[in-house]
Amino acid sequence: METTKLMTTNTTMLVKPKEDGESSVKYRFPSDPEAAVSTPSRRNPSWFDVWPQILSSVISLSTVIQVGINMAYSGVLIPQLAEDPNIKEFTKAQASWIASLVVIAQPIGAFFVGPIMDYIGRRKTSIITNSPIVIGWIMIYFTTHSLWPIYVARILAGISAGMSTVGVVYTAEISHAQFRPMLLSLNSVNVALGILIATILGVYIEWHVAAIIYGLLALISLILSFFIPESPYWLANFTDASTKQIKSQVEYLNRTKWLFDEEWIVIQGVMDERNKGVNQEENSSTTLGFLKAFCEKASYLPLLLLVILFFLQQTSGTYVVIFYTVNIFKTIGGDFGMGFDEYHATTALGVLRFIMSLISAVLSKKMGRRYY
Repeated sequence: METTKLMTTNTTMLVKPKEDGESSVKYRFPSDPEAAVSTPSRRNPSWFDVWPQILSSVISLSTVIQVGINMAYSGVLIPQLAEDPNIKEFTKAQASWIASLVVIAQPIGAFFVGPIMDYIGRRKTSIITNSPIVIGWIMIYFTTHSLWPIYVARILAGISAGMSTVGVVYTAEISHAQFRPMLLSLNSVNVALGILIATILGVYIEWHVAAIIYGLLALISLILSFFIPESPYWLANFTDASTKQIKSQVEYLNRTKWLFDEEWIVIQGVMDERNKGVNQEENSSTTLGFLKAFCEKASYLPLLLLVILFFLQQTSGTYVVIFYTVNIFKTIGGDFGMGFDEYHATTALGVLRFIMSLISAVLSKKMGRRYY
């Protein structure tokens, strides 16, 4: 009996014909974005065809801007705190805590975001992710003499930074394969944009005022998160939502009929698995199945490569430079002539980083992730 491979918008499915001639989805797994893009589709959608997907993805990934802001904020906050007359005896240890608490708290959010977004959904998780950031900026704004509100705010920012990966998952699930790589690249672009915003405002605005501006940006992301649709894939795979509810989300994201038909095939496959109890049957040996899958070369080798890559990235000193940029430039001279001081140098570095993130997004699409 012949098995055919069906490539759809977000998913690859293996379809095995039944005896009576009908087809049923037997296996389902995520498709490779590059393969999906290179595989001829019935039509190539335009930007206008997928604008709801683009808008929803941009809103979901807007939280990542706050990740960049919080990374760079300590770089301009610490020098200002050292000169603030209301903050007495500002020490290097306190500066170190302010810079590092975001990174220390980030694994907490990253650890819990997976189960949370599978349980309550991608949309609600996006809302929850933005909420601590808003609270944190309010706490920083009302800080006067004690640094404890700043410490707590930085912890909240770190937890939210770890949870911000929900935007990547959401974007991957709702976006068309042709636009998915470009939309996912917004993750790194938005981090660079956040760093740029923090460095520019840090030159001209006092840290209390800057906190309110950043808080307003976070509040905008929080409010907009209420208006994005839920991921149809999550509804179909993790809930008992009705066909009508799921279909309405698919229709919202795919306004063109042929796009809707293409995506609806995928969602119906997921719904069939759920309704036929395939997932429950597989879950009976979840632990054993997980261990068996993990021991396969196709599983542990990519994980090992990613662990090595991220370890080298984290220990290369890039983030140390971001957290202490102003202090570093001040230490090596500060005044570089023609009114170009450590704050202007920090801004120039932020501009360069943002430009390179845009170039990186373009090159990664043209050259591929591996070669780039």
